[in-house]
Amino acid sequence: MSGRGAGQLASWLNGPTKKISLQSARVAPIDETERKALKSAKNIPMTRLANLGLLDKSRPCVFGAVTPLARDLTTHLGKGLTPAAARVSAMMEAIERASAEAPNVPSRTASYSTLKSDGVPVLDPKDFALPPQSKYDPDRAIKWTSGVRLPSGEHCWIATDLIAAPPSDDVIFQPDTNGLASGNTLAEAILHGLCELVERDALGRFVFARLYGDAGEEPLIGQINPATVPPEAQTIMERIETAGHSVKLFDHSDIGLPVVSAYLTDPAYPGPEGPRTFTFFGFGCATSAKTALLRALTEAEQSRVSVLQGARDSFNSIPGSAEPTTQRHVDFDTLPDGPSHDDLLDDMDHVLSVLRHAGFHDVYACDLTHPKFDIPVVRVLVPGLSVFLVDRSRVSWRDLACLV
Repeated sequence: MSGRGAGQLASWLNGPTKKISLQSARVAPIDETERKALKSAKNIPMTRLANLGLLDKSRPCVFGAVTPLARDLTTHLGKGLTPAAARVSAMMEAIERASAEAPNVPSRTASYSTLKSDGVPVLDPKDFALPPQSKYDPDRAIKWTSGVRLPSGEHCWIATDLIAAPPSDDVIFQPDTNGLASGNTLAEAILHGLCELVERDALGRFVFARLYGDAGEEPLIGQINPATVPPEAQTIMERIETAGHSVKLFDHSDIGLPVVSAYLTDPAYPGPEGPRTFTFFGFGCATSAKTALLRALTEAEQSRVSVLQGARDSFNSIPGSAEPTTQRHVDFDTLPDGPSHDDLLDDMDHVLSVLRHAGFHDVYACDLTHPKFDIPVVRVLVPGLSVFLVDRSRVSWRDLACLV
């Protein structure tokens, strides 16, 4: 961490942080992670793990995991550069959701006013863009879940509705898993959750501006020149184009981390009235620009497959599914790209530094690891970042800034 103060979080993270390679965000190889996930899946229970990529003639690496007893989402999707990575991705998403349904962590019931007057460290739910119909009242008793501030590790209480999914206290109403992540260790999970928050902040503001802003008020983005992307991305794009589809890439980076969107267009997607043009999209964010790009491309393929198989629940959709309109073109190497580290703590430090530079000094995490699953799961929160992409009833100052 900053100044090599990794000891600040060492006791809370409680696991190795050395990466298996400079380009990886993992501390263990995929086969080891898969063995752990398969063992945990029996306790969810997970009844089916299917290769959904077989539904698409381009044969992308996409798997689906089914958890029929879930209170929230029952179908979980995973993608990757290999079948093993996609299988693990689907299972880990299922484990995340199961862990968030009933957090097995210290909790208490009280009003915000009571906790505050008692000098208890507690987060104000109003800092998290609550929906206008929220029944939150500082004097009403609600459930609170134990969390920590990053990187200090200082304890705090967080409204359980902002941690668990689905919510139950009417602080929010839609299931919200933004910043929910799993990994071989808590450090892995935290890094993944942080990147997801930044990704959805960028895309949420883009969608809000498209819906409510005037023409030209969308956040500045650039279309990425496909000839400049790395070979791994070229391979995926060639696979998409060989299947008769097209793909366009866009740079949404604005706070110092690379955020990429990929729009995959099928000119003859089957519909009830015959073939029609349909666009699917994927997003990605990481400390590495290449990793962000690959995540966006594989998620765009996953989006197409999810519609083909027809079993994925969805609470929101991008308006019109139309690709961004922009006159700005950029080469891939102009995207922000973090330094290469061999330790996840250094990657985490980079992300936290980027957030602080952008004005976000408060970052929190809640360990949702369930002993029955034995897979590290965490929920990360950054007050102020847009959540509009996942819940259109929750509008933050970041979203409203496009109207000023």
